[in-house]
This record gives sequence, C-alpha cells and structure tokens, in this order.
Amino acid sequence: MGNAVSSNLPDDWATVDMVAQHAYCPRRFHLIYVEGRWEENPFPWEQRLDQLHTHPEFGYRCSWRTILRIQARLLVRLLRGDIPHLPWPVVR
Repeated sequence: MGNAVSSNLPDDWATVDMVAQHAYCPRRFHLIYVEGRWEENPFPWEQRLDQLHTHPEFGYRCSWRTILRIQARLLVRLLRGDIPHLPWPVVR
C-alpha cells in the first residue's frame, strides 16, 4: 500500500495524504494507492473554462470561455460610455 512518498514506511501504515485522499474520495484513493493508475490532469483550467454558468446580466447559461468574451465586449462598451456599469460574474 506504499507510494513514492511513503515507500520507507511499513506497508500497513497510512500517511496523512492517504487519509485525506480517502476522506475526499474513496474511489480516487483506490486509484492512487491501490491500483496505482492515477494521473493528474495537466490542464484543469481547461475543464473549468468549459463549465456552464449563468451570466449575471443576461441570465442565460454559457461556458466561462463565452462569459470572458462577453465581458471583454462589455468592457469596451463601458469605456466608450455606452453602459453605466460593468457586471461581473461571481466565482464560487
């Protein structure tokens, strides 16, 4: 049950990371420490940009990519004086 970090520990010991991983997601723990086939996603921000959110001004759901494009256009309109304020989506 060891990994590269805890390889000098006996097999029946658990590291703090192991306990935290199991508390977070037992399936993830199993993939990392039992099967040894977990790979980190090198582009988690790509997945975040593709998640759908509701735009605060217009009320329709779209991806963060689209929201950023909309915000860029709204910023231009604000700088030209076409709109009085710039609404910004709330990130959780």
